[in-house]
Amino acid sequence: MHLRTAVIQLNSRDNPAENLAAVERFLDHAAGMGAQLVGLPEFWTYLGPYAGFAEAAQTIPGPAIERLQEKARRHKMIVHGGSIIERHPDLNGKFYNTSVLINRNGEISSTAMVKLALAIAKSISSMWTWPTARNTTSLSVLRLAMKS
Repeated sequence: MHLRTAVIQLNSRDNPAENLAAVERFLDHAAGMGAQLVGLPEFWTYLGPYAGFAEAAQTIPGPAIERLQEKARRHKMIVHGGSIIERHPDLNGKFYNTSVLINRNGEISSTAMVKLALAIAKSISSMWTWPTARNTTSLSVLRLAMKS
């Protein structure tokens, strides 16, 4: 059994709408190349200062994940949603770094989350604003052989 796999590398910025639009284009492109499993990068919805987390944080399910679910359903592909900044449902200002796996039917198969400590998140977000960051948006499609 073979599984055609695509890996998306996105130069995410602090604009979730633009990041989502780019991911949707790449998912369509990957589907056109026959990808059956697509992997997204970490923090693909928002990569910017910690001060923007509250506005950029998502819910699961929520608008960004629902769009991934629609693409998975439409293209009959598995989507590993990299990770997003997930808003804590009850505690204002608390976030998770959450990964979502979506099956071919567009259903969430699993999630994994890590609580973001404030000091760590602020430290990481300061790295995202380095002026030497390059535009590294790309799509790679691989064919993997799997034992059945």
